[in-house]
Amino acid sequence: MVLPYNNPRCFKLNEAFEHNKKVIKAGQTDAFVTAIYNGRRVYLEELEALGIFKKPE
Repeated sequence: MVLPYNNPRCFKLNEAFEHNKKVIKAGQTDAFVTAIYNGRRVYLEELEALGIFKKPE
C-alpha cells in the first residue's frame, strides 16, 4: 500500500531532507524527497542541468 504524504511547508531542500530523516527515524521505511518545478515532479539532476540547483560539495 502506498500512502503519499505531502509536506508543503518544506520549500528548502535541506529542510525537506531533515524532515525525511525524522520520518524514517519514526519508522517509515520508504520515505523520499521529490522536487516540484513548474507544477511537475522533476529529478534533482534535471534542476542541475537547468542551472537551478547546485549539488552541495
